[in-house]
Amino acid sequence: MNSVLGLLGLLLAAEPTATSTVSAPEVVVGAPLPVEEDGGVQRVDPPDMGGPVESPPPTRALLWVPRVLLAPVYAVNEYVIRRPVGWLVTTAERERWPTFFIDLFTFGEERKVGLVPTAIFDFGFRPSFGFYFFANDAWIKGHELRLRAAFGGPDWYQLAFTERWRTWTGGQLEYGFSFLDRPDWQFNGLGPDTLNEVRARFGRRIVAGHVAHRQRFLEHAHFEARLTVEENSFDLRRTVFGDPSVADAVALGILDQPSGAEGYFVLKAGGEFNIDTRKELRRNGTGVSARLRSEVAVDLNDPGRRAWMVNGGGFAGHLDVGRNRILSLAGVASHAARFGRVDIPFVELPLSGRALYSLGGFRPGRLVGESLATVTLEWRWEVWALMDGRLFAQVGNVFGTDFEGFGLERTRLSYGLGMASIFDPESSFNVLFAVAHQTFDQGADPEAFRFLIGFQPDL
Repeated sequence: MNSVLGLLGLLLAAEPTATSTVSAPEVVVGAPLPVEEDGGVQRVDPPDMGGPVESPPPTRALLWVPRVLLAPVYAVNEYVIRRPVGWLVTTAERERWPTFFIDLFTFGEERKVGLVPTAIFDFGFRPSFGFYFFANDAWIKGHELRLRAAFGGPDWYQLAFTERWRTWTGGQLEYGFSFLDRPDWQFNGLGPDTLNEVRARFGRRIVAGHVAHRQRFLEHAHFEARLTVEENSFDLRRTVFGDPSVADAVALGILDQPSGAEGYFVLKAGGEFNIDTRKELRRNGTGVSARLRSEVAVDLNDPGRRAWMVNGGGFAGHLDVGRNRILSLAGVASHAARFGRVDIPFVELPLSGRALYSLGGFRPGRLVGESLATVTLEWRWEVWALMDGRLFAQVGNVFGTDFEGFGLERTRLSYGLGMASIFDPESSFNVLFAVAHQTFDQGADPEAFRFLIGFQPDL
């Protein structure tokens, strides 16, 4: 990307050189060259090849248009990403930071045990700090432990524990529990036309236990079946950063009462299939990938009252243009359908911000709807042995039941750049700066910025 922008900048910056008006002797092909009095060869002009030299065409002035348009992109790429990251990578390699941190946070001869400090800053939400513990081949080969804990101030707590066992089929059996309580969840209403200014906050507590089995078929293909029991409770009166609470927004008529806010206790059963034809995801990374998932949920307190299904999937094509630089085009869609008498809880609907390809330029929960569709163009390149740079642009939005209201004029544009580590997604490090826009029929004006930095699942 740097070389492309640099080459484009050089081409655009090239100016025609002024033509000299000083006459010089002409030369005839085949004739002896004229000489000076001292015997030296006299300077000559090239032979006339048919007509005077024309002035540069007026259209050359139009080159200032792409210069001006590309100036912000070039400046951000050059001074925000390439130079700072280049300095950081060079310094890290010279000072051997990777070796230092690996020695500091991992233990044992094979470094299979580690305790890593974590932090996440997603502007618009409370920052949190914690740790991530892992142990591979703990006591027995094929036995893994994972523990994550985080604290984000009063009423912000997270704890998750997972234990995994390798099975005789080469798969992996997993079970664990998780707890999350935070007061800064965001809700702007349902559907494609919600406004960023109409933002309310609420508190949500999740207590869950799960069991899953993952079976690998190919080098980069696996199927996972998962069973989860989950209890959700809400406090619609909580608020942060001066935003109104959902309860206040509902009382004022700004928002409708969200479904499921009274709390629910559900059993979820789902499966997910992932495949990637690329042998190496960073080198020679040309190929296609796909992800399909489906989940059914039933309210254990009253199965006939609340039940739903969420289906989703995505396909992507990847082209390695050389030097570990990969261009990807991805399409993602998700759809929720209810089976019970009442609506699906609003937090269970497709929403933005969970992954890069699922409207990742918008904050988590900014967009919520019964269906979601998006197309993303991403440029990914190797910044360091442990880090990839990312530049993306996407068009999409959430919609109603069965993609009701779908149309190009109701889609939104978002774009951004950042970096992501190549570690296990459970402990990956991410940096993201993105711009989110209104729908095209609302004017497509920028409505918000997203800045994220820290350890969290891959975006």
